[in-house]
Amino acid sequence: MKNHIKYLMLALLLASFLIPGCTAPVPPADTTTSTTTTTPPPPPPAFLDASFLNSEVLYRTEVFSPVFDASNYSKLSLLLQCTNNFSWVKLQVSPDGVSWFDQRQYFGEPCRLGVTETVITISKYYRAFAYGIDGRTENITMFGRFYN
Repeated sequence: MKNHIKYLMLALLLASFLIPGCTAPVPPADTTTSTTTTTPPPPPPAFLDASFLNSEVLYRTEVFSPVFDASNYSKLSLLLQCTNNFSWVKLQVSPDGVSWFDQRQYFGEPCRLGVTETVITISKYYRAFAYGIDGRTENITMFGRFYN
């Protein structure tokens, strides 16, 4: 009889570990960890000045400007000036920095007379492209300001 009671007690003890909803013991929480607070990123600057081109373009030579990230801006004011009529200048846009598309093209007399305009930004990345189409050297200056 004493053995039966021992086995019954052992069975009850084992059954208490198999009750649904019971979980393994959890170690005590680590009280030495510190909490960190994150601060939101600062807002973008009110504008971004871009020096697209300020260079000499030779016959049959391609010139590309640096790439500018316009994702925080909705407008771009442009100023373009060429020394003569013999270059082809493009304002190019890209959603990914790999595939480029023309947003504006400038050629000939308008470039020589100077172009000042504001365009709506339609993509994330911007760059300028210039190509010399005559045997003469062309000096091209193209500046911009991205803003909202």
